Amino acid sequence: SIGQNRRTASGYRSGRQPVYIDNQLLFDTSRNRLYNIFVNEKQVTAFDTATRSWDKSDIPPSPKTRYLHANKFLSQADSSIYVIGGYGHLTYRKDVQRYHLPTHSWERLAVADSSFAPRYLAALGATSAGAYVIGGYGSSTGQQMLNPRNWYDLFYFDRPKRTMSKVFEFKLPREDFVFANSMIVNERDSTYYAL
Repeated sequence: SIGQNRRTASGYRSGRQPVYIDNQLLFDTSRNRLYNIFVNEKQVTAFDTATRSWDKSDIPPSPKTRYLHANKFLSQADSSIYVIGGYGHLTYRKDVQRYHLPTHSWERLAVADSSFAPRYLAALGATSAGAYVIGGYGSSTGQQMLNPRNWYDLFYFDRPKRTMSKVFEFKLPREDFVFANSMIVNERDSTYYAL
């Protein structure tokens, strides 16, 4: 409880759950479930807070570090988890991947974009129809050896249209920085908050 500055712990009743270096977590407030996302393995496990059990266990590992520090969001509109970008094997990624919760299917989406460069260490904030991605570190080619740099731009991923469009670019700062993984977007007053 953030409001009460208190935490509680409860063990789970079933399903051994591995934790790998590239795992991501999301909480689904509408279903009261925690999703453990295995990006390289193309698997998602769900923890039901009522039964305190995982729906899958013992996910075998695959070669790691293809999607470290990727961004993710849960879309209630199409019951899917989206994963954007990442880094691994000296390569920055700009992939947009979708995991459809009802069918347990994973796909890499073809996304129309003009200037979204491969990156990781960006911040993502979900909206009702997509997500904003701000900043990050990467390179235009995706190769770590070819001019890596910090990005100071804001893009919008339109989920229904499957497009990535540039919203604006920041003035270059005096000192380089990257953002924390999560960003809060307030659609009502067109603001965002990011660290």
